[in-house]
Amino acid sequence: MDLQRAMVFSSWVLSLLIIETTGYRDQLFQPLEAENANAMTMVMERGLQTRRPEHKNAYATMMYMGTPRDYEFYVATRVLIRSLRGYHVNADIVVIASLDVPLSWIHSLEEGDGAKVVRVENLENPYMKQTNFDNRFKLSLNKLYAWSLSNYDRVVMLDADNLFLKNTDELFQCGSFCAVFINPCIFHTGLFVLQPSMEVFRDMIHELQVKRDNPDGADQGFLVSYFPALLNQPLFRPTYNHSTVLTGHFRLPLGYQMDASYYYLKLRWNVPCGPNSVITFPGAVWLKPWYWWSWPVLPLGLSWHHQRRYTISYV
Repeated sequence: MDLQRAMVFSSWVLSLLIIETTGYRDQLFQPLEAENANAMTMVMERGLQTRRPEHKNAYATMMYMGTPRDYEFYVATRVLIRSLRGYHVNADIVVIASLDVPLSWIHSLEEGDGAKVVRVENLENPYMKQTNFDNRFKLSLNKLYAWSLSNYDRVVMLDADNLFLKNTDELFQCGSFCAVFINPCIFHTGLFVLQPSMEVFRDMIHELQVKRDNPDGADQGFLVSYFPALLNQPLFRPTYNHSTVLTGHFRLPLGYQMDASYYYLKLRWNVPCGPNSVITFPGAVWLKPWYWWSWPVLPLGLSWHHQRRYTISYV
């Protein structure tokens, strides 16, 4: 009899635990589902709002999950942010982070690095079934959110693998869209200047929905297709009067996106058309500068590690 009562009591307790656990699980996931459902609607209506913007311009980068190298790019993003702060840029630093980026990372970016993080729903990539599609770029279209950063007059949008050599605040003088042609015919989207515009952002989302022509299925191909006439635009030349802001589209001098491979032609920089300001590493993933095996053969990796050492260190 005692055994039977014990079994009944145990079954009752187990039932309560199941009900409570199910209720807790529903409470845990319901806000995230609601956030996913409402996030895009809010952005389309009023843009991405940063908390307490301190400057009229911003440097921005993005972070999303779902690749084998998420943590490595998180570290690279932190080094990028700290190096920009070290050059005393007169701008906010914004991270466009997908909703699934760990909260501990968000805390480090905000509290440790001084970035302003805005969280977004991943934009669906309609090009994933293209034969030449590289799956590591499936969420790179999140970069389009930069046009919805409506708190700012100008935004310099950056990939995490940029290595800054100096302050580049003069870029905020540039027009509504400005980018560098690393390839003689195709501009590079690792760094570009834009004027936030909800009209442009909504049109870009529409172009995704109708599946605008996109040669590589990533942000690079989409933006090259969206701004097809940039090659014919004038070269940007900053003025000493930083209050002057240009309108229209411009090509940026190569010195704002010096492809690391150019360095190895003569083991020195020789980019005379404009300031030598930013190094980029657009090649294979395994040649990114933060991997330890890159620097014995590719010494520019040492420059990146030097910045890491004096920003977030290796602890």
